[in-house]
Amino acid sequence: MVNSDLYRGDKVVKFQFVEPRTVDEVCTLLSEYEGKAKVIAGGTDLVVQMRAGKIDPALIISINMLGLNKINYNIDTNVVSIGSLVTNDEVSKSPIIKEYVPLLAEASRSIGGRQTRNLGTIGGNVCNASPAADTPPALMVLGCKLRVAGLRGNIRSIDVMDFFKGPGLTTLEKDEIVTALEVTPIRKNLAGHAFLKLGIRKAMEISIVNTAIIIELDPQDPAICQKARIALGAVAPTPIRAIQAENILMGQKLDDNCINQVAEAAAQCSKPITDFRASAEYRKEMVKVLVKRGIQQAIQEAYKKASK
Repeated sequence: MVNSDLYRGDKVVKFQFVEPRTVDEVCTLLSEYEGKAKVIAGGTDLVVQMRAGKIDPALIISINMLGLNKINYNIDTNVVSIGSLVTNDEVSKSPIIKEYVPLLAEASRSIGGRQTRNLGTIGGNVCNASPAADTPPALMVLGCKLRVAGLRGNIRSIDVMDFFKGPGLTTLEKDEIVTALEVTPIRKNLAGHAFLKLGIRKAMEISIVNTAIIIELDPQDPAICQKARIALGAVAPTPIRAIQAENILMGQKLDDNCINQVAEAAAQCSKPITDFRASAEYRKEMVKVLVKRGIQQAIQEAYKKASK
């Protein structure tokens, strides 16, 4: 453990820094410091908050020596496991992710600029619990489970749908960290996906609205939706699934009238705020636009896969 500091304007903020070698050491320190310690990986959010004076941790715990930076596919369980320290750039470029869960690769590729993606981790993008984060909606429609470690080797699994409590708030206990994210690929020929994001700029921007969509078509009649998953970001205190919109799609013919109804329902599921990026009314309108486009894109991809 060493003494360290950073500048906040013309002031120097002091804190202690430690880099444990085991998950148990990390969890023990988190428990001992009772909320006064923060975990750091890429630091793209934590350092910004510290410089802005939003947080003043007594201890910074680096988890970069824990070896949680692997991506694996288990053919027996049909599960892709992503270590929480895998960077967003690595997720976006991984051959395994591109083959088995390309939706997640697209969401990760949309995060910030190259420097941010090179430093920021997928675990951090989820655990920061920003309502506007790009990977959580994709993880929601993919049915992601978070592998969580706590004191004395305790391991549990949390459905990503149950993980977010509010802006910056999760269901993690004070002595727990996320060690991996587990996703089951959708390998059906008649399934398509889309990730769409709207920001003030075309790149390096925090989302005004984002959406992740998966559409599965009926093998007996590909004009019919067999199953649908739609998630939204930046339009509620947490990322959300638009369950009511999904229910409208299932078993229905995917014509313009149906898609318009789904887009309206998705907008009704949203609870956006007005801020300096956009008004609540604009965000609701853009939910409709992005959901329509996303469904159409997912349908086209499903048809394309089926024709191969």
